[in-house]
Formats: sequence, structure tokens, C-alpha cells
Amino acid sequence: MIQRIQSIFLLLAGALGIAALFLPLSHFYEGFRFPVNVESMMQNYPFMITGGLLKVAALISLVAIFLFRNRKRQINIVRIAQLLLVGLIGYAIYMFYPFTGWQNIDTLLPAAQKYVTQHWAFWMPLAMLVFNAIGIFYIRKDDKLVRSANRLR
Repeated sequence: MIQRIQSIFLLLAGALGIAALFLPLSHFYEGFRFPVNVESMMQNYPFMITGGLLKVAALISLVAIFLFRNRKRQINIVRIAQLLLVGLIGYAIYMFYPFTGWQNIDTLLPAAQKYVTQHWAFWMPLAMLVFNAIGIFYIRKDDKLVRSANRLR
């Protein structure tokens, strides 16, 4: 289970997702204030959506490690995590553009540089997407190896 290479990549994807939630430079999760009122929920809804998607994608990547007996199901579960991550990245890009106030490329580049240098946790879902893709590659490779061994019996 853990000794397989795809488990390492899925574990890295899950760890990055969990780490991105707690990094202070990340805008994915601001935390909840108690008591929860409607005003604070309306102000923090973009952070709750991105934080929720990130939590679910990280949890799915970690759960997929333990589905090693059924490799087809494991691939499908990781694909669901990838779809959530693509949705998260798309939503983050959608939320990023209105706040930059860009009129032309000259005003967009400084805002993008700020997110690359100061808010590097913004890019962790993309790294999770890559680790999940590598995990799927090795799950398929393992499945091919098991099928070839079954043909030899």
C-alpha cells in the first residue's frame, strides 16, 4: 500500500492540500469566526468555497491510497479529485481577475507577480493536480504489471 510509488504521489498531493489550508500566505482559507453570523459568512464565502474544494480534493487523494485493491476505482477516485482541483483553479482565476483591476497587460503583470512571489500557496492546487496525474500514471503501470503476471499463471 504505502510502499507503492503511486501511494507516495497521492500522499504528497494530500499533504500539499492540507498544508495549503494552514499556510498564512494562502488565500484559500481564512478560518471561521465564532459565533458565525450571516455577515461574516457572506464576506468569506469565496474562501469557504475554495477551502472546501481544497479539503475535499486532499481528502479524496488520501482516501485513494487505501483503495489499492481495486485499481480502476482508485483511478476514478483520483480523477474526481483532479476535476475538483481543475474547478478550484478555474474559480481561483475567476476570483483573481476582478481584484487586480487590470485594464491592460501593464497592470496585470504586477498583480500576477505579487501572487507568484508573496502568495506562493496559491499554486499548490496546480502541484496537487500534477501529483495526482503522476499517481494515475503509476496506478495504470501497476495495473498493467498485475495483468501481465496474471496472464503468466
